[in-house]
Amino acid sequence: MRAGFQSSRWADESYSQILFTNCDANNGATKYYSTDVDLRQDRPLADDISWGDKHYTACFDGNATSNGQWSGLSHGTYFFQIKKIGGHQNIDRILGVKKTYVDTSKADS
Repeated sequence: MRAGFQSSRWADESYSQILFTNCDANNGATKYYSTDVDLRQDRPLADDISWGDKHYTACFDGNATSNGQWSGLSHGTYFFQIKKIGGHQNIDRILGVKKTYVDTSKADS
């Protein structure tokens, strides 16, 4: 994934959690050990709505997992977008994530 990457869409109505496990950026360069993930509401006939960024670092430590949680969402279709890799929006940086999971059930948080 590069900065600007958009995930597939999912339906949601109040809560989303996005988990990344085992991340790598630019073949392990230490200065790139973070990524910023923006949850966005897809609105085909209007500008998308950003629900804010989460800064992920834990997933760069072996098989650890980073997670971001957003609540109070309105009913709609959502996706995440990679905003930054290593603090920068340059598209020459590449983010690898071994496992990505989206949870929309607040019952298990």
